[in-house]
Amino acid sequence: LHYYEQGILFIGRGGWLDDGVTIHHQLCLDLYEGAADASLAVRNDSLVKYYTEVIFQNVPFEDSLPAWITLMTSLESSGQHKRILDTGLTLIQRLNIDVPKPQPSPVELMKTMSTTIQ
Repeated sequence: LHYYEQGILFIGRGGWLDDGVTIHHQLCLDLYEGAADASLAVRNDSLVKYYTEVIFQNVPFEDSLPAWITLMTSLESSGQHKRILDTGLTLIQRLNIDVPKPQPSPVELMKTMSTTIQ
């Protein structure tokens, strides 16, 4: 993690910018992905969130997919099940996949009606 952090400090926040002279975009992506993965390995969920958020803000969606997986793995390992579901649904929406809401079965409807009447 230390080496990734040092690389990020060396490149600076401007490394994401394409100024026509220096392009460090891929290097920044590699450093931030590495830092997120290393943060996951040492179970530092706040750093995983920070590094993945920086990636989400600076790269096209398609290039951020590994960061989404790292973030969701971090949420899973810390037992944040509600947040992982919300994050997963956000990812599915960003992929333009329509997920229909499940309809209750007739048995479930009857069960709910019978408990409501009582």
